[in-house]
Amino acid sequence: MTTAAQRGAEAIADGDSAERPAPLGPGDFSLTVVAFLVHCLSWTSAAFLISADDVHFATSPVRAWAQFGILLVAGASGIVLLRTLPLHPRIVLSVITVLLFVPSGLASLVSASAGDSNVGQAIAVNLWLLRLLTIVVFPLIVAVVLATILGRTPDSASLANSHAEAADPTPQLPRYRHASLVSATVLIVSALIIAVGFAFEPSVGRFADVPASIAFLTACASLTASTAGLYSLYSLTRNCIADSAAGSPPPPRIAQVLTAVTVVCGMAAFMVSTSRMFGDGADLYFGPIAGPVGMGGTIMSSILLSVLIIRQPAHV
Repeated sequence: MTTAAQRGAEAIADGDSAERPAPLGPGDFSLTVVAFLVHCLSWTSAAFLISADDVHFATSPVRAWAQFGILLVAGASGIVLLRTLPLHPRIVLSVITVLLFVPSGLASLVSASAGDSNVGQAIAVNLWLLRLLTIVVFPLIVAVVLATILGRTPDSASLANSHAEAADPTPQLPRYRHASLVSATVLIVSALIIAVGFAFEPSVGRFADVPASIAFLTACASLTASTAGLYSLYSLTRNCIADSAAGSPPPPRIAQVLTAVTVVCGMAAFMVSTSRMFGDGADLYFGPIAGPVGMGGTIMSSILLSVLIIRQPAHV
């Protein structure tokens, strides 16, 4: 009876762990960060090439194949970001990712080969709508997914928590606390750099007169802020896991919200700042308020997230 009861408890625990995936370990987190950086860089490159097509009112074969390849890389890295989600959300979001990025890549090839064909141009126009969703809407999905998986903690200090500690047998509390403070410092410095770059904006939505060096610094700071936001939430989560035996609460929900805002606004600011180094085509997709909203949102969310980290109790 005792053995049967233990087996039943283990089966229930295994079922719960299957429904609620375990928190990310250090290796999974590193892969998530690499996938995010690859996705952000390829997504930005694709947006710039698509904007270049609209500026020149034509798609060259070289740009068409470059867009197709880059969008495939962006979609593949986006699917990698979904790998730790539960089965059903992962399948649904993976299908959405494929349906967005593959036709968006084919749009440039269809446009380049259609010529004066009415049917080809009609197909290209319909696919252009998918490109708009891919460039503008998909960053929201990325931000929500990252905030969800990085803020995931066990329900209690039970078998699931013992598995988490087995994956990381020495979850040093000071190490994660110090890592949180370092990421908070990086967030503040990135926000200051973005604020300086934002001060060089001559008028709302116009970055044509911004020096390329300032645009480069702003782009780097925006991408750094997004990455630091991910590490901040991860550090807060690991602190809670390490202290779960003492009844420590999970990371505040506002930390996940601020991380999601930092990611999506940082991606927009990175894309706009990068495009300003080579041209002025990003406004075609994000509108004239892309720069102010992206930079302003990154500054505010970075500062608020850093303050939240600093205000955390010393034992968390």
